[in-house]
Amino acid sequence: MFSSATIIILLVIYPAGAFYKKAPAGYYAGMKEYTVVFPVYSEDGDQYVLLGEQPEGKPLAGYLNGYGGKVEPADASIEAAAKRELLEELGEKTAPLRYIGQIIHKQKVIHFYLAFMESMGGEFTQEGGMVRHQWHNLANTSFVSKMLPGDDSIIARVKEAYTAHLEGASYQEFNFTKEGSSIDSAVKFL
Repeated sequence: MFSSATIIILLVIYPAGAFYKKAPAGYYAGMKEYTVVFPVYSEDGDQYVLLGEQPEGKPLAGYLNGYGGKVEPADASIEAAAKRELLEELGEKTAPLRYIGQIIHKQKVIHFYLAFMESMGGEFTQEGGMVRHQWHNLANTSFVSKMLPGDDSIIARVKEAYTAHLEGASYQEFNFTKEGSSIDSAVKFL
């Protein structure tokens, strides 16, 4: 009845405009690194993404977002950081992840992932900072009006990457590095 769910992460592009699957050694030195995971799920041809709401009293209260946070020195890898954040914010520890890329913005690197969920059911923790977890149909993106400016571009990439995954097709990562772009608006809040 339920098919697998997926969390998507965005792409890796560098300020000079060159595309690399892996950054050169020392490239991230001095930069703050973050992960954002988008749990995804598909049922009867419909695709869904799970988003949480920032709670009252926190910066950006009321905005919807994916799940993630800062990469910590104790994290063995970027993917380990994404899995830790998924566990902390949702209580989810078994969802397979797929890296979909990164954004490099000023002195920040944001790594994006999809998390493939087995169902839309279950109880999610409220302890990790996000509240009111809700599934949103990717065919009707009116929910992006409750996200930060520029997140519509990110959600479009999540949908594109998840669709490619479901179809067994390859996925092209995107370049979000231009100052003043819609992505610039979303990233500056980190």
